[in-house]
Amino acid sequence: MRRLLPVLVLVALACGSKPSASETESVSLPESQSKVLFVIAHQGFRDEELTTPKKILEEGGFAGVIASTDTAVATGMLGAKVKPDLRISDAKSDDYVALVIVGGAGARTLWSDSTLIRLAGEFKEADKILGAICLAPVVFARAGILKGIDATCFSSVSSELKAGGANYLTEDVVCSGKIVTASGPRAAEAFGHKLLSLLKKEEE
Repeated sequence: MRRLLPVLVLVALACGSKPSASETESVSLPESQSKVLFVIAHQGFRDEELTTPKKILEEGGFAGVIASTDTAVATGMLGAKVKPDLRISDAKSDDYVALVIVGGAGARTLWSDSTLIRLAGEFKEADKILGAICLAPVVFARAGILKGIDATCFSSVSSELKAGGANYLTEDVVCSGKIVTASGPRAAEAFGHKLLSLLKKEEE
């Protein structure tokens, strides 16, 4: 066995030698993906309103980054556990191609979040894509970016959109330029596909 050791060492060294150029290329990292910022309430976000659009965008080639008011594990209405990547206060609009705010009962805590309202305004000023679903479009209304804009939301908070000057529609998904709003959980898939369509169009 001892006589075999030198041979085994040589074989191991050969297998562990530096890869050839072709091998290096095969394991090189892909180019940086364009990132989409998903904002969730720390407690009570609607699970599928995050997971469904995020999956659709990621399958379409975009990286989903999650922000909340805290980076501790967040809990969805249906029990999902998600650890946010960063705090909303640390997010910079220049780093993302779109902002998507997730709904759910907990989204009410985001309505008066001055940092998020400012961030939404920065995305709007930069002519970037904005998305919000369920109770979340109220953030856009309070940011003053739905004035004269067709939009939708969960029906129980439609008065908030109207108060913000929006033209409230009862459709599942409404797209007005680069602003996409959706009515609730059942519209999560259509919402994700509409966002992906706009993002792909921006890349052309």
